Amino acid sequence: MIRYAFLSLLLIFTASSPAHAVIDLLYEELRYDDTAVQCGALFKLVSVGFEDIGNAAKAQNYQTKFEGLLKQTEGELARSGRSKKATLKLYHDRSNHLAGLFEKDIDFLKRHLAFCDQKFPGK
Repeated sequence: MIRYAFLSLLLIFTASSPAHAVIDLLYEELRYDDTAVQCGALFKLVSVGFEDIGNAAKAQNYQTKFEGLLKQTEGELARSGRSKKATLKLYHDRSNHLAGLFEKDIDFLKRHLAFCDQKFPGK
């Protein structure tokens, strides 16, 4: 919960900052789009952050992006024999990992969010 509060404060300062770099994170040896998992986990964190600071429109936008990527990943992992529960755990673990990285490197948050917004612009 403290990480989400921290991210809420970070969003106030970084939501409009441009960035264009791609950062590699840990990858598992499964056939699925890990970029979707990382960005989906980030979108969930950002959604909670915007909700915490009272920006319901942006929170809903990122929640919708998260839900779309979660559904996509569930389908991919189901073909590999993994359950929806396993997919949620993967997203949860990735969110915790990302939150820890963002606490240490605000520029990473900016770059990763810009990359994910570009890769998955939503509707």
